[in-house]
Amino acid sequence: MAVSKKLIISASALVIIAFVLWIFGSRSVAINVAKQDCRQVEIGENEFCLWVADSFEERKQGLSNTYLGDFQSSREADGMIFLFDEPTVQNFWMKEMLFDLDVLWIADSQVIKIDTGIKAPDFAGEEPERMSSDPYAVSWVIELPSGSVNHFNIEAGDKALFSE
Repeated sequence: MAVSKKLIISASALVIIAFVLWIFGSRSVAINVAKQDCRQVEIGENEFCLWVADSFEERKQGLSNTYLGDFQSSREADGMIFLFDEPTVQNFWMKEMLFDLDVLWIADSQVIKIDTGIKAPDFAGEEPERMSSDPYAVSWVIELPSGSVNHFNIEAGDKALFSE
């Protein structure tokens, strides 16, 4: 009798833990910028709707903890644009990213550098990849889901126009 009672308690505990993990694991973490309207940005021949990160807190948060599936299915935005007051060398990292990215570095309304297929960490605690606009000073950085650069034929030299 004692063994079956322990077995029932253990099984019940596992079911509860699995349920809690399922509930919290299937939810995306909301980001404040996602509540904003997206802004239209033309890159070459393509038009994208991008969430804007123009404050320190929004740039710090970026797309971290956003699930790609929720991001794509929401149809709210195609990516994110980070705006800076002064052109400077910018350094980014993939901390707490849940999907891979393509990154466009923009100066003087032109794509000057492209990083593609930047890997999100595979597990918590893994050192995130880092990227930089170096040696270029940039005023905008655009993050798109990995594969976007190839899919939309974006190239260095393409014009990038932001609707104010």
